[in-house]
Amino acid sequence: MIEDILKNKPGGERIMNDYILVAQMTSDHGTSPSRRVKEEYAKGITSLFPNLADPRSKFGFEHYYNAEDGSGYLAWRLKFVQKGASEGQKKTLRQSLTGGPKADRGPFTEANCLTTESLCCEAIALMKHSADEAIIEQDCNLLFGDVTSAKFLEKWPTKCKMTGTSIQGHLDGIMESRQPYLLAVGTQRSVIHKYFIVIDKHAIPCKSPDCLACIDELFKAHFVFGTSYNQDLVIVYNFLQTTIYEIDVENTKVNPRVAELRARMLN
Repeated sequence: MIEDILKNKPGGERIMNDYILVAQMTSDHGTSPSRRVKEEYAKGITSLFPNLADPRSKFGFEHYYNAEDGSGYLAWRLKFVQKGASEGQKKTLRQSLTGGPKADRGPFTEANCLTTESLCCEAIALMKHSADEAIIEQDCNLLFGDVTSAKFLEKWPTKCKMTGTSIQGHLDGIMESRQPYLLAVGTQRSVIHKYFIVIDKHAIPCKSPDCLACIDELFKAHFVFGTSYNQDLVIVYNFLQTTIYEIDVENTKVNPRVAELRARMLN
């Protein structure tokens, strides 16, 4: 069915996108096609073009249509065709996807977590002054094991934010709570001497002076401290989490663009 549609539409042989398919779908089944129809179209795409299938998802075609929450490229296009009809937008998740750094796991379940702000500050202070700068790496290894923890730097082996200001001066200037981020210390952007992970006005020294290795540590810090991702970077972090580290792949809702990139990268 999908192959016939693409062959019979101008440019269909080279344009593998939702516009042609949704036009045909609405022509044959109306502007509110059934779940079965949308699944058939999504499945047809990945059957005809196996390299577009997402190997990390359950069926491989969820980035075109995911029946669990009504998301995906075909669903997005249908909503546009329906001119903002709210019916599909109000659907709730049938199964809660709770994967990510705030999920309960292993020894770091809610019952074993630090429950007060003062205890959390004490823990951060301990890490800040610890002689062992690999403590984030150590905790991440406890959470996921050495194999998962090493995946980022195995894929990209290792070989600015601050100038002219003291570290404490930077911390004192923080006026609101923010998600963890990297603080680079050096005389200029091209000459960085040290990296720190900043969280709750504390600067935790990174183990490595290498920028890529510090990004690895920053990602892991989210899981060690159980904090959510920065909303501006959530797509990037979700890509790293599900594609590189392969953490909570089945339990994490990702943007269809992440799934598409993941499919192109892994196939």
